[in-house]
Amino acid sequence: MRWFQEPGNRNEVTFSAMWGVAMLLSWLLTGNLIAGSIAALYMSLGDGVTGVVRSRHGRREKMWDGTLAMLAVCSALGLAGAGAAGLASAVASSLVERLRAIDDNVTVPLTAVIIVAAVRLLAPWLAMPVRLSLP
Repeated sequence: MRWFQEPGNRNEVTFSAMWGVAMLLSWLLTGNLIAGSIAALYMSLGDGVTGVVRSRHGRREKMWDGTLAMLAVCSALGLAGAGAAGLASAVASSLVERLRAIDDNVTVPLTAVIIVAAVRLLAPWLAMPVRLSLP
């Protein structure tokens, strides 16, 4: 897989696998792909922005400014996709991204899918997307 990943870095594979797992869980738990789509966006855009912020410092370690950048991106995506449930999942996903013991490509989408799916099933009125209209 040299064409696909850095030598010794298996996280790119878990990124792809978890995208599929997030979509499958979303479909099985809620009958739609909203929770899985939000999880995939958090992984690709939210977690991606942490790398951009981290690269400004020339380090690969997790830092709070990257977490705050991820929170900003994921909050906007979560609100637009699932309202209060999306916002809650954005906060939780941004916090679990900081964990070092487990790959964030696993924790971020699982956290997002579980929270959004649970709220959609238990309190669907909290999972209504926020639509902003400009004049």
